Amino acid sequence: MKLCRSRSARPITFAVVVCFCLVIVHTARARQNAAALISEQQSAQKLTSARVNANNSSFILQDATRERRAQAYAKLLEGQRYLNAARRGSSDETSVRAAQDAFEQAAQFDPTFAEPHTALAEIAFFFLNDQERAEREASVAARLNKDNFGAHRVLSRVLTLKSRSRDGRIERAAADRAITELREVLRLFSSDAEAWALLGELYAGTNRNREAIEAFTRWATAPEPPPLEPRFYTFFTQKGELSPATANARLGEVLLGENRATEAIAAFRRAVALDADNREYAQLLAQALTTAAGSGEVASVVAIYEEMLKARGIANAPLKSDEDKEFAAGVLERIIAAQKAAGRTDDALATIERMRRLLGDDDASADFQLITLLREQGKRREALQAIQTARQRHPEESSFMLLEALTLGELGRVDEGVALLRARLTNTPADYNQYLYISSIYMQAGRGREAVEAARKALQLAPAEQPEFVNQALTALASAQERAGDPKGAEESLRRVLSSSPNDATALNNLGYFLVERNERLTEALEMIERAVRQDPTNSSYLDSLGWAYFKLGRLEEAEKYLSDAARRSQTSSTIHEHLGDLYQKQGKAQQARTAWQKALTLSSEPAEIARIKAKINGR
Repeated sequence: MKLCRSRSARPITFAVVVCFCLVIVHTARARQNAAALISEQQSAQKLTSARVNANNSSFILQDATRERRAQAYAKLLEGQRYLNAARRGSSDETSVRAAQDAFEQAAQFDPTFAEPHTALAEIAFFFLNDQERAEREASVAARLNKDNFGAHRVLSRVLTLKSRSRDGRIERAAADRAITELREVLRLFSSDAEAWALLGELYAGTNRNREAIEAFTRWATAPEPPPLEPRFYTFFTQKGELSPATANARLGEVLLGENRATEAIAAFRRAVALDADNREYAQLLAQALTTAAGSGEVASVVAIYEEMLKARGIANAPLKSDEDKEFAAGVLERIIAAQKAAGRTDDALATIERMRRLLGDDDASADFQLITLLREQGKRREALQAIQTARQRHPEESSFMLLEALTLGELGRVDEGVALLRARLTNTPADYNQYLYISSIYMQAGRGREAVEAARKALQLAPAEQPEFVNQALTALASAQERAGDPKGAEESLRRVLSSSPNDATALNNLGYFLVERNERLTEALEMIERAVRQDPTNSSYLDSLGWAYFKLGRLEEAEKYLSDAARRSQTSSTIHEHLGDLYQKQGKAQQARTAWQKALTLSSEPAEIARIKAKINGR
């Protein structure tokens, strides 16, 4: 069967096929474009939705952060209320604990918040006596905010306490850290009196006197702190107040140690003017004036004292008021000391006669001054005559009897001197002092065994409930044992003192000196003597020990500094002047050595000592 083809039908051409395919393609693309458009629209909607969600999340996070900061701040205020109550003393441990809890929660709510850590450091330091936590919390606060004043202040106090060991020494490493924090305190508040005061103490304690002078000078001009602030400085120093008067006194002490006597005098005068009733400041001024007099400034020194007498209306007429007599006696004693330090003996004698005229014959002060002057010059026979005259004039003054006994011993009449003291023994605890004096006379005479025996009797009489008396007797016993050739016993006696009183300056000095004399453990000896000098930087015996230790160590420049200072401060010690002569000889200063030895010879009374010094003078 054949198929019939319509006349109108035409064959499908290639073009038609192509067009049909294009239509299909465009239709597919349109569908794809539409799908893509729909997809893009959906993606845009999703992105928009995501952005909205992200923004909402950010707002939520910010809101949460604000809320936690608000909570932290609220807890900080809560803690401050409890802490303020505790500071006023109107609360108990419960309030302190509540404050601590509130601050801990504040720190948890906002870990970037420095103030809660500062408050926790203050609680640990002031209320809990937990220095480790105080340092830890303050360190966190300082890291979070380098300008946090309270954090640096707590750190400076903790480290300042750490800088002082149990025996009173300054530990250099801890002191340097404390200085760093004190400098931060002063960066934030340059007029902080406590920071300048502590800075000065730390510099002075580590022998940086130039920096100490600067710090004490700034302290002296700083505004006085609020009433509650001075307590820490007083606690740390165990003596000083955080006041301009103390600042000037400490400044004067460091200046005096640097041989800047004129500046020291000015500082001490300011201290006296600010606190006229402080006897220590008056004594420091007297020491500075005496030092200045020894340096050739005696005229200006005496002029200062004369101004003080004139201001009181005191000239040359006899005085009637007991108050005026007491004042005049003190000032005239200082004038005499200045004149003696300058070697102006005739002027000193004239001042002694002026004292006698002003105070009257009933007052023994002039006799004491005359006897002291004669003994310092080595004129022991004249001194003995003056003592015996004074005893007749003032029979009620037992001190003259003691001076007579000591002077007899120095003249070699040891048994006569001891007999005077033994006649006063009562077989009661009151004999304590008499046995100490007897021991001293025997020791000066080189009779060590008898000195030990007397010192042991004093030790037996020392009241056990008063350790200062026990330690005094042990110190005397140690000196007697050393003189008797028993160095082991001497060290044991002094170790007993230091076991109960580790900062006893006399025991530290004596033990250090004994070791130096035997050339044993010189480093340890130097350390002990330095501790003694830090406690009493104007004590001539301690300065002599320190200079002698440096001499034995071969550090001659430092030895000269301390030995010459000791010699200026003491005109009566043959040992000090002998040491100074030995130093000068070592330095090749032959004439200065001879002069120092001659001075030592006039002051010496012990036969062995006299022979030794004469041998040095004669070149043997």
